[in-house]
Amino acid sequence: NTRREDTYNALIILTENGNDVRVFGGYNPKIDALRLQANIKSLQLLTLQGFANQTISNPSGYLSGDLKISGGLAAPKINGEVKFNEVGLTVNALNATFKNINQPILFTDEGIRFNQFQIADSENNKLSLNGRILTSNYSDFKFNLRLRANDFKLMNSTAKDNDLFYGKLYIDTNLNISGDMNLPVVDGSIKVNENTDFTFVLPSTDPSIADR
Repeated sequence: NTRREDTYNALIILTENGNDVRVFGGYNPKIDALRLQANIKSLQLLTLQGFANQTISNPSGYLSGDLKISGGLAAPKINGEVKFNEVGLTVNALNATFKNINQPILFTDEGIRFNQFQIADSENNKLSLNGRILTSNYSDFKFNLRLRANDFKLMNSTAKDNDLFYGKLYIDTNLNISGDMNLPVVDGSIKVNENTDFTFVLPSTDPSIADR
């Protein structure tokens, strides 16, 4: 509604199928001022699957949390957290199942923060993400991230899932990610473990060979 001049107010409610989300507040275009609050008691991952364009399947768990959005459209400020609750999913191109995601993602004036954000593979090996994605406008991003994993099953696919790369891929990784969107800097190591059976197809420049 626009009951007051130069102010647009909204109340958005998502319910049913295990969802309970409320977004309320307003925007003043005259001074470019946002004033929104999102109360997420439960947002089922199954609800989000339709927006993933068939890139994921078998979603489980839900998101919860509270967010406050202020500032302007060009440089919004987001504060609060979104917590993952027993979230799991399969990435279709990799046929890899990731599960037991239970940590929050924090939103501050400096950007997005990960504090021991852990993801388990189908064999309960964990990948851990720590650090921050720095931004003041959610358009330009700088990175200060650390990625660690031990014998993590990144892929469990066949040529039917992806004919360019497929197989079983287990990795150890110790990576630091810095820089920005224009020049990200990745330092560290990725070790491919012995129980890996991975195929990467180099396409031929000859169409008849590629087809065959």
